[in-house]
Amino acid sequence: MALFGHGAISELSPFSEAKRKWDIGAVNAVFGPETGMAQSAEFANIAHRRGGIMQRDGAKTRPLKGQRAKKAEAAGKTPAHSSVDLRSEQLVDRLRRERDEAVELQAASAEVLEIIGSSPGDMKPVFEAMLGKALRICDAKFGHILLYDGECFHAVHLHDVPPSYRAFWDQHGPIRPDQRTALGQLAGAKQVVHIPDLKADRAYAERQPLRVVTVDEAGARSFLGVPMLKENKLAGAIVIYRQEVRPFASKQIELVKTFATQAVIAIENTRLFNETQEALERQTATADVLNVIGRSPTDAAPVFDVIGERAEKLCDAEISVVSVLDGNLINLAGIRGISKKGVDLFRAQFPLRLDRQTVTSRTISSGTIVHVGDVLADPTYDNKTLA
Repeated sequence: MALFGHGAISELSPFSEAKRKWDIGAVNAVFGPETGMAQSAEFANIAHRRGGIMQRDGAKTRPLKGQRAKKAEAAGKTPAHSSVDLRSEQLVDRLRRERDEAVELQAASAEVLEIIGSSPGDMKPVFEAMLGKALRICDAKFGHILLYDGECFHAVHLHDVPPSYRAFWDQHGPIRPDQRTALGQLAGAKQVVHIPDLKADRAYAERQPLRVVTVDEAGARSFLGVPMLKENKLAGAIVIYRQEVRPFASKQIELVKTFATQAVIAIENTRLFNETQEALERQTATADVLNVIGRSPTDAAPVFDVIGERAEKLCDAEISVVSVLDGNLINLAGIRGISKKGVDLFRAQFPLRLDRQTVTSRTISSGTIVHVGDVLADPTYDNKTLA
């Protein structure tokens, strides 16, 4: 190193050609020919610090001047490895972001599963958490979870939807999917539907009502719909919107697909839980009736009362009527859920004839279950005033 340092200083003074060759030879002798060439760059830097930037021209050496000197000086100030360091920093930042995103996605999925486990009979908290996390992580503005009955979509949870959009679903729902719309495509193909710009899509150009209110009233532009499939059968869909044209990333789509799978699990768990609860309630109700029968061997009135009470509870009804057939007449055996005045009016209708003008008569005459959705709209139902 001492020889190299001597060579650097000697370059700044008019030494002889022999001396210059000796300096280069000394550098090569100490560092080797290849290393010596590398050290020559350091030599130039040392020379620059000692008094100027040098340029070798054959056997002569002279300072750089003007613009060439400025360029050389700028290049000397920029380390050769700076671009490598920048790329390394960018790679580290990208990997860190991907790690944080993966952790967030896993945490969201785990939280939804935890809510599913803690709410076996109620899908509402599951859907609320699921859709809220999907909107936040996917940077979407609003969305909804729909259930499909084989013909129509039912909006079971709407999250942050504009009032006009909610009003459309309240007025027109359940909605039968139109093949021109995204929901129609989703129901037909049972696949993810991703539309970067709803306004540029065919349904908007053809003024399809749901698409028009979605774009013009709700301000939606980018659409993502993911089917909820159970054994390849469509059970519903998770739909989210952005109010600007900005397609969803593949990782975001995968997250919503994961939520759709979990939604199917939640639906199935709820169904099984409710079926089990209903079976237990039916067994309990049957046991209660048998217990009353055992305690009242000569009086049927308490039995009819408990039958009506348990029927109301099991069927989530407000009124129950128990009737018995005596010859060709139907007598009232028990009634619950209405006022004393209502009971008096009801009793005044009995005994009833065996005809087709009342649900009770039809049930007894046919010996089958009779279900009327709206007795007031039934043309053969005679007691509309009483109903």
